[in-house]
Amino acid sequence: MSKKCLAICCEAISPNMLNYVKDGLQALPKSHKACIKTSKCKKYCSIQLDGGFCTSGTFDYLIICYDRQNTQCIALEIHPADTSEVTTIKQKFHRTEKCRKKHNCQNWDYYWVPPRRKGISIKKDSRKWKELAQLGIQIRRQVEI
Repeated sequence: MSKKCLAICCEAISPNMLNYVKDGLQALPKSHKACIKTSKCKKYCSIQLDGGFCTSGTFDYLIICYDRQNTQCIALEIHPADTSEVTTIKQKFHRTEKCRKKHNCQNWDYYWVPPRRKGISIKKDSRKWKELAQLGIQIRRQVEI
């Protein structure tokens, strides 16, 4: 891991997580990297959360984005975005938040992204969409970071 990445991570996450940090988006398989649109102006580090650092049943990855001025932590779940999956995503969110708080990490932004070539079947004005929004979970076809 680069020194810059290590320094940024030390500020954004718990020291317990440092052994799990990968440079760039290396914690994500190629098929999941396609769900992210990156900026050339930022640098990235990533961690596999689900079955990696945290117990299973959490959001899949944590992506730490940084530039000269800002650091942002994004918890990312790659999962079919169907109405029938909302309860599962909410459970994963609560487990991920428990992990974040246990390790005294700064706040994370939460994104639920369907696998490539899969749509979002939850209507934006539905009760389920609003439940997710109240938790701070954003649903996108692709996350721009």
